[in-house]
Amino acid sequence: MQEQDTINILISRLMSKDDELVRLRKDNERLLFEQREGNHQILEKLDKALDELKSMRRDNKALSNQLSKALEDKSKAEKQSELLSHALEELKNLRAVELFEMENRKRQLYGRKSEKSSSLLKETEKDLKNDKDDFDGSNPPTAAGNDSSAAAVSDMNPTLSSSARSASKGFRSDYSKRSTCVDNVVMHSCDESCIPSDVRKIDIRHWILYKLDWSVTKHVFELLRVIVQSGTISNYYEASDTAGSLHPFGNVLPGYHVDLDMIAQILVDKYQYSMSLKCVVDRFKDADAAFSSSTVLNWVHRHIQELDKLDAPLRSILLSEGSFLFCDETTGLVKVLNKTTGKFEYRKKYIWGIKNPALKVAYYLYDRGSRSIEVAGKFFKDFSGSITTDGYNIYKLFDRHWAGVVRYGCMAHVRRKFVEALHADSRSAKVVQLISELYWIESDCRIHFLSESERALERQKRSIPILQLLFSSRLFVMRCTNGKLCAVT
Repeated sequence: MQEQDTINILISRLMSKDDELVRLRKDNERLLFEQREGNHQILEKLDKALDELKSMRRDNKALSNQLSKALEDKSKAEKQSELLSHALEELKNLRAVELFEMENRKRQLYGRKSEKSSSLLKETEKDLKNDKDDFDGSNPPTAAGNDSSAAAVSDMNPTLSSSARSASKGFRSDYSKRSTCVDNVVMHSCDESCIPSDVRKIDIRHWILYKLDWSVTKHVFELLRVIVQSGTISNYYEASDTAGSLHPFGNVLPGYHVDLDMIAQILVDKYQYSMSLKCVVDRFKDADAAFSSSTVLNWVHRHIQELDKLDAPLRSILLSEGSFLFCDETTGLVKVLNKTTGKFEYRKKYIWGIKNPALKVAYYLYDRGSRSIEVAGKFFKDFSGSITTDGYNIYKLFDRHWAGVVRYGCMAHVRRKFVEALHADSRSAKVVQLISELYWIESDCRIHFLSESERALERQKRSIPILQLLFSSRLFVMRCTNGKLCAVT
């Protein structure tokens, strides 16, 4: 009986194990089913994501094609705009030349004899290489006997043509003849009561002085001819009115009857505003004063000889040690003598402009119309200080040869190079933006009317960090790739 119970117990346990095994099998089948369903859903999601990725790739490719097309269209538009700008500039230059030739033809046909020129403008085609930064400005070699630059006679230095004339022909001292007529005349009487006791009056003579106010005024001074006990005859003048501030010989060159202020006005009209001698004389006629052209020309030549004496002192002040200079050169048409033909021609020549803002001095250098390295080397030979220039190649001699000269580049010229490189390298836009910020700082200073010291503080505070960012990022490094200028970071 006991064995039977044991067997029954074992059989019941075995049956329970079988039930548990069946349950486990069902759970396993259920888990396998759920796993298969989950894998199927995951595969569906992956397929869907793959389809979306393929669609995004197609969209990106389309957008990339559209962007490339837009960049190409932009480049074409910029090239067309540049071509149109060049064409417009050429049209302007052509129009200017045509107007100049028309004016010369009119002068040839209808102008006064003194204003007619024996030749029209004979300037050859402009050599565009001369305007590039690597051109030294030297005149091309000429044949023997055809050195026109050495025989240049221009309005910039009229003493070259007047020296021979002044040596053979004396200046007239009688300005009361028909060639000179001034309606506005002021008489200055001499106070005879102030004559010293040891002299006696012999006669009265008049000293004439022309002075330009709003109109030309003829001042006539009564000069007493006196003789001293030794027999020497001289002129004596003492203003009869205490209000008289003019003196017959106070503001004139010896032997000349024209006030220095009037001469200054003539020189400004002729050389600053490019007025012809006829226009200068006509302007005096409008002021009720008639002078002959030869008289005015003699005045100009004589006083320019005196101005030449100021060249050396002015240059010495300009090139003072430690000065900060600004230098640039530009072209202009200059009238020169062609020794071969014996006629005057207009040639493109260079003139240098050097400015010392601290000392308020501006100097214009004309050396045979050249902007070669020899001209710069001779002028700045003994200079020690700082100078701001553009990218013209000859200014690099300061870096190579003169340790005492610190050269600064012009930011406008630096910016121009990176603007030109924008179409080839978009990284140049960063440099253009930073340089624009520098100009915004300067504009802000002008808007707020800051003084020089306040501007210096503002530059220390705002401009120097921008410059440090420019140079620390090495964005100024440039290279030429396939003929295109690009920035290298």
